[in-house]
Formats: sequence, structure tokens, C-alpha cells
Amino acid sequence: MGSLLAVLGSIALLDSTSMLPLAIPVLIALLAGPRPYLASAAYLGGILAVYLPAGVALALGIDAILDRVQPEIERFLTQPTTLHALLQVAVGAAMVAFAWKLAGARESRGEAGADEGLSPGGAFALGAGSTALGMPGAFPYVAAIDRLLLADPSASGAALALLYYNAVFLAPLAAIPLARALAGERADRVLRRLAPLVDRWGRRLVIAVLLAIGLVGVADGVGLLLGHPLLPIVEPSSAAGTS
Repeated sequence: MGSLLAVLGSIALLDSTSMLPLAIPVLIALLAGPRPYLASAAYLGGILAVYLPAGVALALGIDAILDRVQPEIERFLTQPTTLHALLQVAVGAAMVAFAWKLAGARESRGEAGADEGLSPGGAFALGAGSTALGMPGAFPYVAAIDRLLLADPSASGAALALLYYNAVFLAPLAAIPLARALAGERADRVLRRLAPLVDRWGRRLVIAVLLAIGLVGVADGVGLLLGHPLLPIVEPSSAAGTS
């Protein structure tokens, strides 16, 4: 068991590096807010709330679920219906509306509201959402679970191993608020200087991504309704070849 935990821990640390580019700016902004430790804990909790159940699902055989979902995905790609187009327009419009609201939030709050920060609930949602979006690229996690299943542990052993993996995965991120707590006032001065920069450019990046995806989704959905989609429709033979 010790050798297995060593392998899982190594993979978890490697896996954690994929989260650091996004998590570091978020944690810096949260730690500069009025409830730094509660918001940071909520953000990390949101990551864990998605990552741990995803690992359990993979260990229990998520492939069986994907086998049922795949035909629907292929049908959507090769034979989009009016309902698909309307749903795409609705989702795209919602993303554009959210980006618009986010862009105007600073002006409506004014400088007095600039220090409100992200609420713990918002931080939790951000952690969970960003983790869910990144799950398709969680190849180290899949490799770790495959290695775990090869060891054929008991149900309780597998659960403890998954908890251990997630704890190691979150450790580098948790080290950031821990370092802030240990550094005290010196860390506060640094964070106050960094927070506006992170907030400004992080917000702009999120707005740009939301607008781009939302506008493409709306344009393609309207194009589907009119018979001229913006994005090419996958041929049935191509879809079958990729399965």
C-alpha cells in the first residue's frame, strides 16, 4: 500500500500543476478580500466537490455511462434538430448576458464596492465550475485511478486512496492561504498591491472567453435554424470513424 500511495502522490502533485495557473490568481484575489480564509476554503471545497466524486465515478465504471451518452452526442453532431439549435441559442445568449453583466458590475458598484470581493458561495461555484470544465483534460487523474484499480484494493482502501490523492492534489493550492496566514501583515501588503491587477486582467479574460463562446453559439444556432450553420456539421461517417 505504501508504494501505491507514493505513486498516487506523485501523480497528484503533477496533476495539481494544471490547476495552479488558474488557482493562484483566484486565491490571491480571494486572500485580498474581506473574508480571505473562508472564501479560499470555499474555493478549494468547490474543487474537491467536483474532483472527488468524479474520481469515484471513474473508479466505478463511468465508461458504461458514456456508452449510453455517446449515441446522443453523435446524433447531435450529425443531425442537429430545431430543439438543438434553440438550446444552443439560449445557452449562447445566457453566456453573452452574463459577460455583459460582469463587465458592468464594476461601474455599477463604484469604487466603494470594489472591495466587496467574491462571496464564499461564489468562490465555491467558481472552484466547482472551473474544475468541471477542466475534467476532460484530467489525464493524470485517469492514470492514477487506473493504477489504483490495478492494485485491486478493498472498497474502503480505494476510498481512502482517492481521498489521499485529492488531499495531495489540493496541498499546493492550500499552501497559498497557509503562507498568507504565516506571513501576516507582510503578506497583506503584497496582496493589496497584486489584487487590483489580478482582478482587472482576470475579469477581462473571463469576459472575453464568455463573449467569444456565447456569440459563436448564438450565431451557429441561428445559422442552423436558417439552414446555414456557422460551424460545419460532422458527417455521419466521420462520427462513426471517431467512435
